[in-house]
Amino acid sequence: MTRLLLMVLSLSFCALGQAPSKCSKCQGTGLIACTSKDHDTKKHCGISRPHLCDAVLGAKCCGGLQKIACANCNRLDIAEELDRERITRESWLATQRKYDTDTRIQMSHVQTDNMIVHWSPLTWKVGETILSRSRAAHLYADRVEHLAEKFKKVTGVLPTQRQSVWIMKAPAEEGVVTLLYMGGGYTNPFKQLGQTGNFATWPNRQTGTTEDEFMHQHVIHNTTHLLVEAGHNFRLEFSPWFVEGLAHWMEIEYFGEARNYCFQEINVKGPWENADWPKKLFGEISGGKDLPLSGMYGKKMDQMSHRDTAYNWSFVDGLIRSIDEAKFPDYYRTLKSTNDGQAALDQVFGLSSTSFQERWRAWALKRYGAR
Repeated sequence: MTRLLLMVLSLSFCALGQAPSKCSKCQGTGLIACTSKDHDTKKHCGISRPHLCDAVLGAKCCGGLQKIACANCNRLDIAEELDRERITRESWLATQRKYDTDTRIQMSHVQTDNMIVHWSPLTWKVGETILSRSRAAHLYADRVEHLAEKFKKVTGVLPTQRQSVWIMKAPAEEGVVTLLYMGGGYTNPFKQLGQTGNFATWPNRQTGTTEDEFMHQHVIHNTTHLLVEAGHNFRLEFSPWFVEGLAHWMEIEYFGEARNYCFQEINVKGPWENADWPKKLFGEISGGKDLPLSGMYGKKMDQMSHRDTAYNWSFVDGLIRSIDEAKFPDYYRTLKSTNDGQAALDQVFGLSSTSFQERWRAWALKRYGAR
C-alpha cells in the first residue's frame, strides 16, 4: 500500500512539473494574424503612427483589427475582447460613413490622437507622386498630428478634445459641410473655433493651395489657430495678436516664410505681404521705428495690417526665445486665463511693457541682423 501511494505521488509531481504545451498556431496568445489583403495598411495608409481610418476599419474580414481569435484554442476571453474592440471601431466607422451619407460627398476619414482629417479630393499630387484619396488623407493626418506634438512641446498643453480638418474638393463641397456642421454655408477657408474646433478649406488655384507645399502651409497655419484657441479651454475673443502671432510662428518654423493671412485681417497689398520679415523688422528697429507690443493688445483681427502681423510673429518669437523658453507655457496659460497681455508679462516674467520692449529690441537686432 505504501509503495502504491509513493508511485501515485511521484506521478503527480511529474505531472505538476510539466510545462503546458503551447498552441502551435498562436503560441498561447489566443490570437493569430488576419492574412486578408483588405486591410493592407501599406497600400491604404502609408503612415506608421497609431490611427483609425475608414479604409482599414471597413475590412469585412476582421474590421481592421488585423487579428482574429485562434480557432485551435477557442479562448472565450480573447473572443470577447475582440468583440468589444470591434464594436468600438464599428461605431467610429458608422459615424464617419454618416458624414458621407449626410453630405453626399465621398471622403476618407483618418483619426489620430489629437486630430481628425476628412478628405474629399480623389487624388493629390505630392512632388511627382500621385496619392489616392485615402493616402492623401493619411498624409495630412500625419502632418497635423505632428503639428499637435510640436504645439505641445512649445506650449506645454494640448486641447482636451480632437480638432477637425476638412479638406474638400471644391467650394460647393465646403459649403455643404460648413452648413451641416459649422453653422453656415461658407465657401472661403473657414474656422469654427471652440473646444472642438473645425477648419474647412479646398484647393484654390488663386491662392496656390492646389500645390501640396502651399496647402500644407495653409493647413499648418489655420490648424494652429484651432489649437491655440482650444488649449486651456476655449475663450471667446482671445488675444488676437497672440493667436495670429503663434500661427505665423508655427508656419515659419515649418516653412521659413509666412504666406497665410486670415480673412478677417485687412487684405491690402503692401510691402509687408510675403516679405522678408526679419530684414524689414531689423530696418525699422535699428531706425527706432518699431511698433510696441502694448499697441497690439486692443487690436482685433480686422484691424491688423500685414505689418502688425509681422510684429506679432516677432513678439511671440521673442517671448519664446529671448527671455526664458521654459516659461512660455506659463505665459500662455496665464494669458489664456486673464486675456491680459501686460498682466501675463508681469506675472510670469516680471516685466513691464517698456522693459519687455527693450529686451525684445536688443534680441531682435542681434537675431535678425545676423541673417
